[in-house]
Amino acid sequence: MQAERHTPTSFAVLGAGLIGCYVAARLLHAGHTVHLIGRPSLQAKLARTGGLSFSSISQPTPIVVPHDRFKVYASLADMAADGAAADHVLVTLKRVSFVAALEDFAAALSAAGADADADARRRLPSSFVTFMNGPNPRVEFQRVLPQAQLTVGMWPFNVVEVSDGVFHQSVQSTAIELQDTPTGIQLASVLEHAGIPTHTTADISAVLYGKMLLNLNNAVNALAAMPLRQQLRSYDYRCITSRCMHETLAVFHAAAIVPVPPLPNIPVAIMPWVLVLPDAIYSIVARSSLDMDEMAVTSMHQDLQHGRRTEIAYLQGHIADLGRQTGVDTPVCDAIVRLVRQAEQRNADMLASGRPCTMRRYSPQEMEEAVDDGRSPKASSTSLSWTQWIGWI
Repeated sequence: MQAERHTPTSFAVLGAGLIGCYVAARLLHAGHTVHLIGRPSLQAKLARTGGLSFSSISQPTPIVVPHDRFKVYASLADMAADGAAADHVLVTLKRVSFVAALEDFAAALSAAGADADADARRRLPSSFVTFMNGPNPRVEFQRVLPQAQLTVGMWPFNVVEVSDGVFHQSVQSTAIELQDTPTGIQLASVLEHAGIPTHTTADISAVLYGKMLLNLNNAVNALAAMPLRQQLRSYDYRCITSRCMHETLAVFHAAAIVPVPPLPNIPVAIMPWVLVLPDAIYSIVARSSLDMDEMAVTSMHQDLQHGRRTEIAYLQGHIADLGRQTGVDTPVCDAIVRLVRQAEQRNADMLASGRPCTMRRYSPQEMEEAVDDGRSPKASSTSLSWTQWIGWI
């Protein structure tokens, strides 16, 4: 898409974490107005560091956006009460926090109407753009905010905070995807101009299901408790992710879901087989996938590291739920869900007792044992016939 000149647009970033701060810094640098909605500690941190900074593999020197260019609020309602407005809300929350945040916003809308504060109500935005993992969130969104406008997007690359206030794109960029609605088309051009490659698509649900295939490795990386590049270089860990992919493709087939391939030139049916290539061949075939910082990790790895709830319910958990609905066994996905839930509880117990979270490393063998422990006597290996695999290709 050809970048264009744009009149400044105002944004609120709901969920000013890694991706939220990165996209905010890019948009601020491009001349737009951005309000951050995040934790109170974020305000203090960014004031201490002098502002937001962003960098990437191709732009390793951080670009700083001064602290006086933006403000941090605890909620969208606080933003409106302060007299600030936004044309669009970019939702970069973890999926587990999505519905609660929408309900808080709906309560603010109701209060604005009850108080007859027309100015405050006008300042509350009605256009939302989501960048979250998992399936299309439209049903959840419309249940809580039926009158608001939603544009669904897909964010494809990892961001890490390499030091306080410095948000770094840790893998080579592929384009984000937005629904090809009028708002999506407009924002795609704005994001392009801000240095974030963006495409539009007519079938964002299929794109999100394609991304889910890649995100299945998030939990394996979190349980492995090691940098992503190191984990992907391990044949045994890749085998676990491959088995999750096989189950997922079988569930997709049973549910008549046709995902958009998330990797260029690799059909989805081939993806699990690529993972089980010998290390030397995999390092050549998947060279672009390994082009990342040595210390890059998945978002779920970071969640466990900091004692936060993970998105496992929207990844392997979603596949296991679909499997039960369609009659497809998913023993590997089931086992990964159990292990992540155990890790979450372990971290919660440590925090409750005043101890810092520590990462427990699960070996591939322990993951295999969890599959065997949870498999019912009648369960069998999930696979598609060769005819079905050829249909996928």
